Amino acid sequence: MRQFVCAFIVCAVASAFAAAPTVHVTKEGASRVVVSIETAGGASAAAYNRSLQRNLELTGYFQVGPNGQIRVTGVPGRTVTATGAGKQVSLSAPVSDDKSARMAARQMSDAIVKAHTGRPGFAMDRIAFVNRKGPDNAELYMCFPDGYDIRELTSDRRAVVGPRWAPNKNDIYYTGFLQRTPLVYRLDAATGRRSLLAQFKGLATGAAVSPDGKSCAIVLSYQGNPELYVLNFATKRVTRMTRTMKASEASPCWSPDGWAARTRTPTGARTACSPGARSAAGRTTWR
Repeated sequence: MRQFVCAFIVCAVASAFAAAPTVHVTKEGASRVVVSIETAGGASAAAYNRSLQRNLELTGYFQVGPNGQIRVTGVPGRTVTATGAGKQVSLSAPVSDDKSARMAARQMSDAIVKAHTGRPGFAMDRIAFVNRKGPDNAELYMCFPDGYDIRELTSDRRAVVGPRWAPNKNDIYYTGFLQRTPLVYRLDAATGRRSLLAQFKGLATGAAVSPDGKSCAIVLSYQGNPELYVLNFATKRVTRMTRTMKASEASPCWSPDGWAARTRTPTGARTACSPGARSAAGRTTWR
């Protein structure tokens, strides 16, 4: 009898899954604006054209091809003009080699995106990333979104973790193991200058700069358990935000308006704390 009941349940469950409707979603993607790149001459026109195509197509708004609604003409290193779709964009940028040609193309890509979408482009943004070279050797690197012009920022033969850009788009905050203990460093991407954010007993990790650039959320263990703190850059004062005794806070980030700093624990719980609140009322935990 028991075997019959089990078999009946298995068949019922299988029938329920078999009878479940299959949902098919069919949607046509947004059509891209075709851009014809017809620049010629110059020292690195080929590099310019390749870079402009790559950066325009990375946006998802444009597709490079013949007979486009937008025509890009001119000579890289002099003046390049994009005309069509009711807009005209002209840009002059120096070009002396392939690297400068790619830079000029990125600037042109962002100008075209802004003119035709009203949104800022991202070709001139930069990506900070970690390249692992060995068990305890990972260096910090930087490149443009198109993947070119990679630049090594550290050569310490020590581990590097969690690089994050500051709102000024120049400083990178990351956790490094130069002193064997995890500490947070600030690196000026333009000059390569590096400084220790602050010296604390125990670990310091996961620094995330607030949207206004005046403070950072950071995980510290100098009072015992790794907890979330907010460090004021001007006063160098730290304010403890959490008391999570049975777990460790990690991966802090900010809400876009800077009202709350968030962390995640290994159990999956996430915490939001208002930096202006000292009491438990200023903290919310959810999963």
